[in-house]
Amino acid sequence: MEDLAKPMSHAELQAWILTGANELPEESPELRAVGTLIKMINESAEFFTAHPECAEKYSIYFKSKNETN
Repeated sequence: MEDLAKPMSHAELQAWILTGANELPEESPELRAVGTLIKMINESAEFFTAHPECAEKYSIYFKSKNETN
């Protein structure tokens, strides 16, 4: 039996949300929206992993944007 007090790993949580999001009817947009957001974040992370020069430029841009706000 699984230890219910042990938190899920990041990967387990994502898989659970994405699986649940795909099974929800369209009139339940909240979990589907979270699943979509996770998918977009994962795709961005894959891009930045493949293009570290872009990741560095984005990081500099994002830091400077936050400093002006």
